[in-house]
Amino acid sequence: MRTRSTPRVFKIINDLKYKNLLVGGCSFTYNISDTDSSSWPYYLRDKCGFDQVYDCSIEGASNY
Repeated sequence: MRTRSTPRVFKIINDLKYKNLLVGGCSFTYNISDTDSSSWPYYLRDKCGFDQVYDCSIEGASNY
């Protein structure tokens, strides 16, 4: 599981009042950059007001 301290890029539009977002998946979910937010969980973090993303995804996992 990885956590990253990437800066927020987007303004919050719907604060869900949850602190953490746990995600799993394949390369569509996995963020390859330690300095930039380049996948959907970080977009969702910014837009919905989560404090932290816990990323359990594995790049190249495919549909398995």
